[in-house]
Amino acid sequence: MTQGHIWVVVADATRARILRNADCLGENRLPELVMRAPHRHLESLMTHKTDETLGAVRSGARASDAQSRVTQDLQEFVRQIVALLESHRLAEDFNQLVLFLAPSVFALLHEELSPRLAATIISERCVNTLHLTRGAFPYGIEGTPSDTAT
Repeated sequence: MTQGHIWVVVADATRARILRNADCLGENRLPELVMRAPHRHLESLMTHKTDETLGAVRSGARASDAQSRVTQDLQEFVRQIVALLESHRLAEDFNQLVLFLAPSVFALLHEELSPRLAATIISERCVNTLHLTRGAFPYGIEGTPSDTAT
């Protein structure tokens, strides 16, 4: 890689968008990557509900177990995001990261980051911005803060 590139990661508990080469204009921009959380445990809970299970969950007996399994899904999704970023960091596809992470993902992602990957973070916000288009982020995707863009 001859010059550094900025990647922007936008994630919540269900989906992650990675805007590659966010500092480039036009045809030099790469398509964004989209990852979807599989939610294996949640799907299992939803498809295997019986009257007994529903009664136990309503009583609180299994509610913490169900929550724990759903949290495991989120942790696995965050690990997948970090693994993808780490592989691209090693390939020198980017050298700077901007993070827009929903509160449910923010701390989990920071726990999983390697020191070298964490060192690439130039800006981060604990906010869910998945609904925004590429050009509408609070951080100027072209590499300059939006409040100084002309």
